[in-house]
Amino acid sequence: MEANFETIKVQIGSMDPDSLMMDVAIPNAICDGIEEKSITLKEESIIHYNEREFMFEYDFVREKLFYTTCNMIYDTIQKVLEHEKPKAKTVILVGGLSESNMVIEILRKKVEEYFPGVKVVVPDSPYKSVLQGAVLYGHDLMIFSSRIGRETYGIATNRVFDEAKHDASKKWRNEITEDFWCKDIFSIHVKKGQSVSLLEPQPTRVYTPQYQDQKVVTLPTYSSSNIDPMYTTDEGCKKIGIMEVEMPDTTGGRDRDVEVSMLYGGTQIAVHAKDVTSGNEVNAEIVFG
Repeated sequence: MEANFETIKVQIGSMDPDSLMMDVAIPNAICDGIEEKSITLKEESIIHYNEREFMFEYDFVREKLFYTTCNMIYDTIQKVLEHEKPKAKTVILVGGLSESNMVIEILRKKVEEYFPGVKVVVPDSPYKSVLQGAVLYGHDLMIFSSRIGRETYGIATNRVFDEAKHDASKKWRNEITEDFWCKDIFSIHVKKGQSVSLLEPQPTRVYTPQYQDQKVVTLPTYSSSNIDPMYTTDEGCKKIGIMEVEMPDTTGGRDRDVEVSMLYGGTQIAVHAKDVTSGNEVNAEIVFG
């Protein structure tokens, strides 16, 4: 019965525009139950029974199923188009619902209204396109030129404590230097929702050791479901890796730099860290869940 409904549902928009009801074939057992009154329909229901078929009101299907769903789909398209730089020129509709003329009509109208230069196209077999895309992606993970970050990624670090900005519970005192620092700072490298080109290094951030004679810098890597987390202890944050960079030359004391950058590639994000003084480099790869 559900399959029958799905088959007819995608035809809405190509049917007679003056029709008020859509007919859906139902199993004989259901028909018999209704006729024998062992199965009853609620009064004032949107579903009507007639000649061993269920009849649905078109207006309900259009407004409750199509428009609600299409609005959700458009919201996603809008977010991508607003973040994409350079702007995408084409939106391709795939999947079974893309076989519906009504879906195509609604989405084209919305996209053309707010993004005049963007075209909405549908392949000959939108349902099969999903399967074909999965097969192609399985053979070549780099088939896409960019991706939208599903989470925010960064490094846990310390910063000089700022009374006006930082949480007092994060304040700690460096016994050697006698200055105050803020711990658990989430140093953001890639933001959630950001469009990132694959194999293109993100801007480098610089970290320094806490102590004069420190020979190893530890760089815990975190992800967050929030766009702009302040601390690695915030809700939605989790540790996904840790790196250690050796810094054998302590001549510069605390004035030594470790350069860290992140790189998207396929299903992984690579973290690259380098001690500028000694040239020591460390690389780590994090697989997306």
